[in-house]
Amino acid sequence: MILLAGLALLAIPAEPNLAWIALTVVGVLVAVTSPGQGGAGLALGASIGSWIAAYGWEGPPPLGATVEFALALYLLHTSTALAAAVPLGVQLRAPVLRRWLRRCLGELAVAAALGTVSYGFGRPGGSNAVILLGLVGVLVLIGIPVLLLQRPRG
Repeated sequence: MILLAGLALLAIPAEPNLAWIALTVVGVLVAVTSPGQGGAGLALGASIGSWIAAYGWEGPPPLGATVEFALALYLLHTSTALAAAVPLGVQLRAPVLRRWLRRCLGELAVAAALGTVSYGFGRPGGSNAVILLGLVGVLVLIGIPVLLLQRPRG
């Protein structure tokens, strides 16, 4: 699943950039061979860089490509997280896979509903820098509690 999502991330942007492709490939290979390391982060960041290089800041990218790209990002992230949580060589049992799949489908349903609603609002006004700053702010607000909750207790 990690490899397929990584291949999709390479294929979706309209104008691939060799540097971003190389970084994405390295990230995917690290994620496949050692999911607990930072490969998924590198692959996600590099593929987003490739997306921005392909479509730029002006005007919206094609809706179909955006949905495909978002789905590939999600699948890479969630499948790497599952692989990192399961020890190497352990066979996943059907109940674990079913729970994982139910969780994924629930998250995708929420994302689809929010995406559909936001699509009706169109692109917000303001500069791209302000929008980017807002996205970074949301990531920080979400990331800090996640990091604090994952710290080892001792």
